[in-house]
Parts: sequence; structure tokens; C-alpha cells
Amino acid sequence: MIQKTVLEFSTTLNASAKDVFEFHLNFENALKITPTLFQVRIKHSPAILAEGSNITVEMCLFGICLPWDVQIITIIPHSLIIDKQSRRGPFESWKHEHHFIEKNGCCVMTDKIEYLMPLGIIGWFLDRIAIRYIQKLVFDYRHAKMKSIFP
Repeated sequence: MIQKTVLEFSTTLNASAKDVFEFHLNFENALKITPTLFQVRIKHSPAILAEGSNITVEMCLFGICLPWDVQIITIIPHSLIIDKQSRRGPFESWKHEHHFIEKNGCCVMTDKIEYLMPLGIIGWFLDRIAIRYIQKLVFDYRHAKMKSIFP
């Protein structure tokens, strides 16, 4: 059986956990921290995320566009947001935990992603040679952008 990939990325921001958490509640801000390599269009999102919120984006890479449906499954104020792929998307399954921890007047922000590639062994192979490295590039970019937003 092919196992899910689990990756974790952390950074420390010069801001309160509350401020960083609230930045993430506005899904439009996701566009501000998404690498320009990906063309992302929000098709549906509430103004402010809440548990049960459904989001649909269209994500394009190298001219290939895919719809991605995501649902917010957990919100713990100033601490945690969890989203998961709900229907359509590039993965067989996807879960993203956004952790916000207050430490010495700063926010330690950690993104933990757990996903399973489609296509069985072919997807597993693609993950090992490319997808996990693309994930690292995406989250390194996101964290660098967060540091510029919260200097």
C-alpha cells in the first residue's frame, strides 16, 4: 500500500499569533503568498473563513488548469486552521494544518501537509522525483512572503 506524504515547514514571524492567524482567515491573502509560477483564481470563497467554509480555486501550472475544492474543517482561534481537499483537486487526498504558536512576542507558524498522490505507483514516483520538491519551493516562498508582510 502506498503511504501518504507528510511534510512540515516552519518559520518565525515578527507578529502576534493572533495577527498571523487573522491574515489567514481572509482567503484572498492566499494569493499574496502564492508563487507567481502558479496562476490561481478564486472561483468561490467566503469573505472570512469559518469551520465548514467551502473554497474553490482554479490552479494553473504550465498551461494545465485544475479545479481544487477545499473545505475548512477546523478553526481554533489564533491557533489552528485545518483545510482538506473536499472533492476535485490535484491529489487523491490533501490535508493542510496551519499552526500558529505565540513565542516570545513572535508567531511560530508551521504548515503541515499530508497528501496522497493519484495514479498509484506512478503518482508515488512523481511525488518522489518532483512533487515534494515543488511543495518545499511553494512553502519556502510562502514563508518568505509572510516575513515581508510581517517584518
